[in-house]
Amino acid sequence: MVLLSCLAALAAPLQFVLPTGESAADWTPALEAAGIEVSATATSAGVTIEAVGQRWRLTVISADQVVHQVVLDPPRDADAREDVAWLVASLVRPATSLDLVPLLHPPPPLAPSAPQVAIVAPAAPPSEPEPEPPSGVPVTPTSIDRGSPTPDPDEIPEDDLEIGLPLPAANRHQKSYLWTSTGVHLGLREHAATAPGAAFTIGFARRGLRAGARACWTSTSVLDGAGPRRGVSSLDVIAGTWWAPRTGAMVGLGMGGSSRTWSDRSVTVASHTMPLIVIEVGAAADLGRGWRGMPTLRLQQDLAPTLVFADGEPLGRLSPTIVMISMGIDTVMGGDPFSDEWSLRTR
Repeated sequence: MVLLSCLAALAAPLQFVLPTGESAADWTPALEAAGIEVSATATSAGVTIEAVGQRWRLTVISADQVVHQVVLDPPRDADAREDVAWLVASLVRPATSLDLVPLLHPPPPLAPSAPQVAIVAPAAPPSEPEPEPPSGVPVTPTSIDRGSPTPDPDEIPEDDLEIGLPLPAANRHQKSYLWTSTGVHLGLREHAATAPGAAFTIGFARRGLRAGARACWTSTSVLDGAGPRRGVSSLDVIAGTWWAPRTGAMVGLGMGGSSRTWSDRSVTVASHTMPLIVIEVGAAADLGRGWRGMPTLRLQQDLAPTLVFADGEPLGRLSPTIVMISMGIDTVMGGDPFSDEWSLRTR
């Protein structure tokens, strides 16, 4: 009897009452597609839709006397109304009745398919049996050597972690590198002959900032009006800082002292020490392999006057300013001073 009632439900068109405010004309295409008719009152099929607040409650009593209730949003377009119509049809007609509907047309024959080629993966080599631990030794995870698999991050102890992400500037470790510079120069002083010399600088470089000490020797410079082969030579010791960014420019400032020797025909006749200040600018030319050529213009200023006498007669003051034109070779040992240590190891 249940089977016959199901078949009868399939044969008869479904009817249900639309909620207040819904137009039957808007629902007709969707309902006809699902085999449903609009009715003014509820039918024996028990299909009703009620407005509950802003939503709808759909109540369906199917052909096998099962009550279904679904809460849904009111449809706003034709596609949504068709979805509701098919939902009602699927709830009224029990799923078991669909299996009894015969096929009106047999399915088309399947097209012959292309021959399939089976791809057989090579068999994995047999794994070697794990060595048995000696008798009397308890089996632990470390008793068998399993190579060096990638450790699980969750299993790494918290006190032995290496973080490879960029850290804030306050946590970066920046290294200092040994820095040296060797060069030759020409010293130019007013009322004195041009004198060659040499200098060596050593210090530490950290990014663009450099700090160090320089020893600078200048040969004898013959003074005008003092007589032949009468002049002064100097050995300067300077401590300073230099700013040398990646652009290749360089500027430096230093202070120190100059030990000066006065000579007459290579015979020392006097010596004294003079405090001085040095300002210099330069430019770097990359020579490869960490070496850079560094032409420099250096201005050296005495901080006290020097009176010059010859044969008991005053010649005047020695010019307190000397200009040095220098050419040096600059290198940083051990790495790039502009590199940062981006990792922090906690232990």
